[in-house]
Amino acid sequence: MSNFGESAPPRIDPRQLQDFLAVVEHGSITAAAANQFTGTSSVSQSIARLERRIGGRLFNRGRAGATLTARGRNLIDPAREALAALDRLVVEREFLLSAVPHLSVATTASLADDPTAVLLGALRSEVPNLRITISVPPGSSVAMRFTRSWPAPLTWQ
Repeated sequence: MSNFGESAPPRIDPRQLQDFLAVVEHGSITAAAANQFTGTSSVSQSIARLERRIGGRLFNRGRAGATLTARGRNLIDPAREALAALDRLVVEREFLLSAVPHLSVATTASLADDPTAVLLGALRSEVPNLRITISVPPGSSVAMRFTRSWPAPLTWQ
């Protein structure tokens, strides 16, 4: 935690770890950049930011390419693990969102005086992850059509 007025150190960007591992795999910044279809300066800057964040050099750069320092060798497994964990988070999030139950209700009555609102409220408290969409069907006597989805905000159509 930083003190008031001090900025927190920048976080490690997953792209920096990807660039680091690409240099490890391909042996040079130039080869890593070509493999990732990006510029050499982009990869070089990414590695430099990672080195500043880590607090030391990860590679010794020379004409023969980039050779790992001890610090760089120690970062390989944690970098791979961190990127794998991020991939798992994305997959799990997509699964969780697809697994959320959804209920669509069409009603011509105003929810202000409709018992449907009370029933849906009770159902929502019993099934907290339930997404509820309430809409006025086309052709109804209500002048404006609306959709309400919980937990999303009210939207008018």
